[in-house]
Amino acid sequence: MSSNTIQNKEIQVHKILALEERVRA
Repeated sequence: MSSNTIQNKEIQVHKILALEERVRA
């Protein structure tokens, strides 16, 4: 269960980074 939460957090971080990159581009 904890590993699943960590994966969710990583996915959220990746999504935020992708959004920031799109905004910057």
